[in-house]
Amino acid sequence: MILLQKNCVILVFSIITLSLLSSFVCSFYSRKSHKFFGVAIGIENVPSSSLMNERQFLIILNKARKDSLLEPLMIDKDLSRAARYHSYDMGTQNYFGHDTYDRNTITDSLEFVCDEHARTKNFLKHEPKNKVWKVSAGVSENCNYGAASGKEAFISWLNSPPHCKNMFNPDHRLVGIGYIHIPGSEKPHCWTTDFSR
Repeated sequence: MILLQKNCVILVFSIITLSLLSSFVCSFYSRKSHKFFGVAIGIENVPSSSLMNERQFLIILNKARKDSLLEPLMIDKDLSRAARYHSYDMGTQNYFGHDTYDRNTITDSLEFVCDEHARTKNFLKHEPKNKVWKVSAGVSENCNYGAASGKEAFISWLNSPPHCKNMFNPDHRLVGIGYIHIPGSEKPHCWTTDFSR
């Protein structure tokens, strides 16, 4: 009788433990909606939420550069992949800034992963050998959340001296543009532009 009671207690304890463990594992994986974690290796390819918005931004920026007697910027695919990756990361992890973070799925806190230069450098390591214009210098970055169009993003950066300086830097010749829209995110409209020579 005592052995039977002891076995029942062990069985009940095991069921409770498995139930708690199962709910923890399900919770952990259901919260892990972000498909990239850690440092980007540079082959990630997040599609734009709106190529039209990205083109609108480029057209407005290049017209403003022309009006300022500056050369137009050319789109760089590798810089655009880096920019879209960062915009996607900010939108899905609900943070804003130049550094890359992951959200801890248990504590919900942000954990530093790498700075903007390390992240972008990884994307540039995969430039094709036959690429006509290779990125030859460091990258300057603008980030924005809240702008729902290319025009809104341009105006917000135009009104911020350090961001405006990046857009109108006469040494820049390349740009990567990343617009990502994440419905339901605290940061639903995320923009990143990476500029270089």
